[in-house]
Amino acid sequence: HTLPISPTIESLFKKLPRLYTDNKAAISCYRKYLIQLDARFAPHVKAQLARDCAMLILHSANKNNYTKLQMSKSKKETFIPETIEQEVFLLLLISDTLHEYVIDRAPEHDEARKESLGHATSIIDMISLCLSRVSQYALIAQRIEKTLKYAYQHYHLNFQFALSLIQCGHFTRAYFVLDECIEIE
Repeated sequence: HTLPISPTIESLFKKLPRLYTDNKAAISCYRKYLIQLDARFAPHVKAQLARDCAMLILHSANKNNYTKLQMSKSKKETFIPETIEQEVFLLLLISDTLHEYVIDRAPEHDEARKESLGHATSIIDMISLCLSRVSQYALIAQRIEKTLKYAYQHYHLNFQFALSLIQCGHFTRAYFVLDECIEIE
C-alpha cells in the first residue's frame, strides 16, 4: 500500500539534490531524503533518489574524498556502509527492490516493459561497475542471473553475465551463455 504524493512534491524531491553545485552537499541531501522518506510514501521516488545518489557517488567519490554516512547512536542495529562500494551497492539494491517492473507480455504493456528493462539494465551496469572495483564477480553474476529471469534474450545482459562467469572461473557455463549471445545477435 503506497501513500499518494502530488506531482509537484515528487518533482521537488527529484530535482532539489541536483541543484547543489558541490557533490558532497548533493550526496548529503540525497542521504537525508533517503533516510527520512518512508518507502510507502511514493516508492518510485525513493527508488529514483537511491539510483541517482548511487550514480553520483560512483562518479564523484573516491577513497580520499568519500565521507561515510553518519548515523545517530540510537540506530545501532542499522547497517552503515563503510566503503563507497558498499554504499553504492546498497543504494542500487534499494532502487532495484522499490522499482515496479512490468513483466506482462501483453502488447499493451510493451512500452512499460521496455522501460523496465532499461531500468534493470542500468542498475546491472552500475552494480557491475561498483562490484568489479572490489572483484565481487560472483555477486555480479548472481544479480544478473536474477534479472535475466524476466529479460530473456537480451544480448547486453547475457554478455555481461558471461563475462562475470568467466571472472568467477565458471568457463563451461560462460561458454553456453556466449553461445546464446551469438544466437541473439
